[in-house]
Amino acid sequence: MAFEAVIFDEGDTLYDASFWRKELYKKLSQMGYKKSFYGMVSAWEQKLVMPYEGKKSYRKAFEEFITSLGFNRAQLKEITEFSESLKNLVPKKRKLFPGEKTTLASLKDKGIMLAVLSDSELGEKKHRETLEALGIGSLLGVIVCSCETGYVKPQKQAYLKALERLGLPAAKALFVSHDQEELLGAKEAGLTTVSFNDKVYSPKDNEADHSIKSFPELLPITLEKKP
Repeated sequence: MAFEAVIFDEGDTLYDASFWRKELYKKLSQMGYKKSFYGMVSAWEQKLVMPYEGKKSYRKAFEEFITSLGFNRAQLKEITEFSESLKNLVPKKRKLFPGEKTTLASLKDKGIMLAVLSDSELGEKKHRETLEALGIGSLLGVIVCSCETGYVKPQKQAYLKALERLGLPAAKALFVSHDQEELLGAKEAGLTTVSFNDKVYSPKDNEADHSIKSFPELLPITLEKKP
């Protein structure tokens, strides 16, 4: 087989995690924020790098993010309280994509190793709990989190850490993500890339070795025979 492993980005690749960001955007827009949803997401992603590296608290980064958008202290308090009020809803809003679980099970049954490479302020244990709650935890053997390695995508070392855990060279693995920068970083690290759900935070189509619209399309790509 051409590939022995598939490495997945987690949120918005293994499950729909867009609820909180969409609700936050609605709130900010009601309070006078004029930029696009995509603009908000891009600004927020920049603030998340240090929490993902384990160098700053998530709460501090969120406060800096809201302040950078021009909101005053009273508005910051209102927005922070609104964000906190969504916490209990977030897990309930996570949804697997159609055909995902059967696809992952088929890949595992055929001996393909399945891994997660997550940029997150939370460690492996919390991510394992999330995936188990969604019914796919047992299918994913390796979970690598940025706060525990100190490297975030698209840094080359982030992908190499995942490959190290798998015990494989880059040529033997696929990387699946919705994010263009992550896909480019994976390509530079030597991985074959697959774009999925790429319109969730960007209006543009991603550039990747493969592009899929549904999870089952991943099967023939992964199981493709060498020429």
